[in-house]
Amino acid sequence: MRTVVSGVDNEQQSRRVLGRALAEAQTTGRPLQVLHAWSSPTWASGAVGLDDTGGGRTGMAEAQELAAGLLAEALSGWPGDRPVHASAVGSFGDAGDLLVQASADAGLVVVGARSHGPLLSAVLGSATAHVLHHAPCPVMVVPRSVAPGPYRRVVLGFDERAHAGSALRWALDAARRHSCPLMVLHALPRTITSGRVSAQVRDAHREDDVHSWLAAEVTPASRRYADVPLSFAVHDGTPLDVLLAETGADDLLVLGSRARTVVSEVLLGAVAVQCAQNATGTVVVVRAAQERLDDPALDLDDATQDQLLATRGG
Repeated sequence: MRTVVSGVDNEQQSRRVLGRALAEAQTTGRPLQVLHAWSSPTWASGAVGLDDTGGGRTGMAEAQELAAGLLAEALSGWPGDRPVHASAVGSFGDAGDLLVQASADAGLVVVGARSHGPLLSAVLGSATAHVLHHAPCPVMVVPRSVAPGPYRRVVLGFDERAHAGSALRWALDAARRHSCPLMVLHALPRTITSGRVSAQVRDAHREDDVHSWLAAEVTPASRRYADVPLSFAVHDGTPLDVLLAETGADDLLVLGSRARTVVSEVLLGAVAVQCAQNATGTVVVVRAAQERLDDPALDLDDATQDQLLATRGG
């Protein structure tokens, strides 16, 4: 069964990350794996031929203890009314690499974003940036500014590119699971003409056309989610400006992203990554054809399967 993987460190931010990860684990019925990575400066011992086996064992034990402690604290204050199957893991290695490895069979990876700064690695943290570029499953980025408690709404940034359909399906599923409305948002750069009146008329017609296009694109997928309140919004501006202006700290912003590329720098300017860098609320980036709403065949005993299916409303 797919898992929800949450990367944590020893910062206060980990509590916000775990809160969002627990909500995803509970509403999907998936087990939660909390991962803390431990590493040491190996160059010193390697340079003089020293054996750091004892230090390595100590570091691993401390990593395990930290992850388990954060998880126990989060579970003790968790208000959810459904059980969450969770485990803590302390591992040696680079946090970004370990999270990407864990994402291979995961349904979602949840990571934190650091305070704003001029560089992607400074803003998101190097591990988070690495996960956004390389994880094959959806990635949830939780900033320091995120509001606690339930989401006010799910906001989907939608355009005409192929990956938008995957993000749409994930957003519809999330809106149902979290019992909140879904707003489909599209940015429409204003048409420039020589006369103000003609520009207004032309833009009004164009906006109507976009609303019709949005409804035609979204309606087929939304038929399976008739219980999700659905609305559409078209606003003037660039995609990045519109998405950041229209979403707050209590919103869940869902965005699509192109398929992975071996040249990670290609994605640094993508709207999805820029939103993850600057949004005040939680952001989920969904790669094309990687929404992972399905689960592989369960290799569990009958009682555990029945419990998980009941938890998921199945």
